Amino acid sequence: FKNADWQKIADFLTDRLGIAVKMLDGGYVTLTPLPPSAPRKRSLCFRIKEKNTQEPLPFVTISVPERGESFYSNEQGWCRQQVQAADTDSLTISFLGYAPQTIAITALGNNCPTLSLAPAEFELMLVEVLEYLTDGIDATPEGHQVVLKPQEVPSLPGFTENEVYRSLQLLPGVNSPDETAAGINIRGGFRDQTQIIWDGITVYGTGHLGGMVSFFSPELIEETNIWRGPADAAYGGRLSGVINMETDRRISDRIAAGGNLNLTHGNAYVKLPLLKGKSDLHLSGRGTLSALNQTPTFRSLGAQSARNPLLETIFEDEMDGEDNQQLLADNQEVLFEEFNGRWQWNPTDAHRFTISSFLQRNSTLIELTDADSFGNYLDDRTTTNSGLSATYAGTLSSRSQLEVQVAHSLHETAGKNTFGEEFGFFGSARQVALTETSLKLGWQRHLAPNHQFHIGIQLQQWKNQFNYEELLPFDLDEDIIEQSFSALGVAAHGTYTFSSGSWRANLGARFQYYAPTARWYPEPRLTGSYQLNDTWRIKAGFGVNHQFLSEVLEIDLENLGANIPFWVLADGENINLPNSHEFNFGFIGQKRGWLFDVEVYHKRVRNLSSVEFLERDDDQAVFSPADSRSSGIDFLLKRRWGPVRSWIIYTLSNVEARFPRIGSRFSPADNDQRHQLKWVGSYEKKRWLFSLGWQLRSGARFTVTENEATGEEFENAYEIDFSRGINTGQLPFYHRLDFSAFYRWGDPKRGLHGRVGIAALNLYDRENSLSISYVPFADVTEDERDITVWQEIVKRGLGLTPNISLSLSWH
Repeated sequence: FKNADWQKIADFLTDRLGIAVKMLDGGYVTLTPLPPSAPRKRSLCFRIKEKNTQEPLPFVTISVPERGESFYSNEQGWCRQQVQAADTDSLTISFLGYAPQTIAITALGNNCPTLSLAPAEFELMLVEVLEYLTDGIDATPEGHQVVLKPQEVPSLPGFTENEVYRSLQLLPGVNSPDETAAGINIRGGFRDQTQIIWDGITVYGTGHLGGMVSFFSPELIEETNIWRGPADAAYGGRLSGVINMETDRRISDRIAAGGNLNLTHGNAYVKLPLLKGKSDLHLSGRGTLSALNQTPTFRSLGAQSARNPLLETIFEDEMDGEDNQQLLADNQEVLFEEFNGRWQWNPTDAHRFTISSFLQRNSTLIELTDADSFGNYLDDRTTTNSGLSATYAGTLSSRSQLEVQVAHSLHETAGKNTFGEEFGFFGSARQVALTETSLKLGWQRHLAPNHQFHIGIQLQQWKNQFNYEELLPFDLDEDIIEQSFSALGVAAHGTYTFSSGSWRANLGARFQYYAPTARWYPEPRLTGSYQLNDTWRIKAGFGVNHQFLSEVLEIDLENLGANIPFWVLADGENINLPNSHEFNFGFIGQKRGWLFDVEVYHKRVRNLSSVEFLERDDDQAVFSPADSRSSGIDFLLKRRWGPVRSWIIYTLSNVEARFPRIGSRFSPADNDQRHQLKWVGSYEKKRWLFSLGWQLRSGARFTVTENEATGEEFENAYEIDFSRGINTGQLPFYHRLDFSAFYRWGDPKRGLHGRVGIAALNLYDRENSLSISYVPFADVTEDERDITVWQEIVKRGLGLTPNISLSLSWH
């Protein structure tokens, strides 16, 4: 005190005791007690821990609302802070995922007490899961929603990366008939009937390398939620299921980086802390490398992505088949690149701002010039997908949350192919552009223990444009189709969730307004379960959906080049607005390490737009109506014995479609696969990890030809008689064995660590046929009948496809 002025001494001696000091003449002072509402300096000291685990909570937000002041605890949960506050003031303590706590400032005392925060009850209702298949693949107790965490999944048989799309295909009721990553069919639905979302952005496109490699780096994805039946009412616009991917919401406290290199592409990521405990930036990039273009893995996957069955068929007729694959490999270029990013700022633990974006490009070029007697051929395709979203999420109180999100998605694809005039084929050109912009507002309210209400509104705008130009065989008249369309939509939704005793239920509804039809479409969504005993839970669900955008895989039967997918908007007249009604019922149980899940489902889809039978009217595409129905039962049996995990899935299903132009009866659909069997087993010991997967399924459907056309000129051409029905034929059973093995080193929680892996798809090199289709070959007159003869095209699956990888990470 020797060198301190009187004010400092007064502040130290009296203000902290709630005494006001007034200086008087002659060196006298008056000491007056301060009223309770008068602020004074205080020294705060306390520690914050998690209520259940008693673990310290770092960087917790502490505020004095009456003074507009806030500060934070340190990494060990300690708070030591000087503040100006009155006896009547209070402290508000908040931390994301925990119920905020308010405490009187006078209740702290002088002994540095410990305060506990309890997890918010509404969060507990959302994250309660059980292990469904393996580490990183969990499910809600009733099994309606599956939660996938790519970073925790040990491995995928046949693959060196934990690709999200591939991981989903391990689930019951999820299949990819064409072997691609993104060709996901959920319980009889087509791939365009599954809604795929990344940080609020709707994702279009089929994946890299023609769909053989999944979109999105797994290192940036924290969690993926999957609904294989009725989804939450917050989602709409698809008929079969929802896949919602979310990036990491935790703020990185130190730099993390890594990369992966395999025989098809390279991948790198970095997570950068920008403001300690407040803000960070996550970036990743992946793409093909020129040095890998001649590896057997790249040639196998690249050839599959660029595969043109018609071209291969002509090769067989015109050239020596032994050199076909080498000729294609030497004259094709398949490339892709992808960039993902996420920036986040948490001004307090109760508020979060996130900006996410991605950019994906794919290109395929096959160019043959004077290839012996074949002549010239060109197939050139490019696809671009990009998206941007901005999100605010805030905890308004201990009982409510608010989220506002704006998202924009762009999908563009263009392709052209030409054949030499020697074959009478001239080719086609296709262009598609699709944009989707949406604004979503959601409010969640925790009503009482185990009761929650969620409401929201969504505004959407779609713009769709496509151009199709072709010259048909033996027809010199140019055929051009152009179409441009835009639409607005508004949706309101609400869901009431409760858990009481043995009961769990989600009672929801979505009301969708679609401007082109000027109608409201109600969509009830109901799921529930009841715990029968300690082992078994019974479950059921019902949902209605409408789809406003549909993907057209082939605009007609003349598939001269590889597919350039079309997305078209429903207008209620020319292009139908499809709807679906789905019901499921089943049991799920756990006992002594065993998990058994069985679910029966039935889905009816009406007002599909038929793409197989396309008419044209005044240069406009005219689609014929179609319906489909699917029924099935999924069985899952899983067992875990320490380091051994194993599960088997069997699906018995029936998928049918009806085309009124052909007849009133239902016929097997293109994706009808009556029997599907999947077995996966893995073994983990110390730093080694092995996985094996085998799948067996019914062969693909195809339309049987009526008879072989006569005459040497059309020796390999056939006539199709649709009066016998479509897809009455079936290819042989498909089966494949996949294998992966990894060795890991280092500490995955800190420092440099990595793993090296080897994998193989189709280990015993089974020759599988994926599909049979036909292209028109010529118009002939036979027995006084005018008929069209068709060239039969068989698409083959992957042969033995090995791969090796090296991954390095540093935390």
